[in-house]
Amino acid sequence: MEINDVSSAVYALGLLTKIYSKAPYIVIDEFDRIISLEEKEKFGTLLKQLGDKKSPVKLIFTGIGDSLNELLGGHASSSRQIQELNLEPLSWSEHYAIIDRAFREFDLSVPDDIRFRIAGLSDGYPHYVHLICENMLIKAHQSNTDEINFHLFLEGLKDAVSSVAEFLKKDYNLATAGRSPDVAYLL
Repeated sequence: MEINDVSSAVYALGLLTKIYSKAPYIVIDEFDRIISLEEKEKFGTLLKQLGDKKSPVKLIFTGIGDSLNELLGGHASSSRQIQELNLEPLSWSEHYAIIDRAFREFDLSVPDDIRFRIAGLSDGYPHYVHLICENMLIKAHQSNTDEINFHLFLEGLKDAVSSVAEFLKKDYNLATAGRSPDVAYLL
């Protein structure tokens, strides 16, 4: 089946209820990365048409923005179809819970000063907590150690920063180029 407009997309999504599930959920991750206002508006039209047809198909959009209406380009008629859930940044205790659980799975513990640094650097985003912890655990495994120390933290952090998307690397490199190594640590 060729999908070349919103109506054919609604029809195709309706087929999911016959083939896959009576009430399918579709996650559209990083919706904020769609730049074209025209493409965003098509999603708004899709939401409206799914609602008009009382479709059991549910779309879950994730993205960074002040509101889903902002992300959809302000498509006015789709707003009745939207239930918005804003997620606040993680608290410090939530950061610590992720850190502790990750290391506990490997029978390791993290000193409080390093937990504090990971939580602070993550700035409320669980992705960064996971990324730093993952790289620290890889470094611990590679060095065959069961001691989490500041050196291991710095090595894991360095690898975490290196793995971040290219657009963030450019800004990071501009901010740290020709400066003291302390600047890289602070960032």
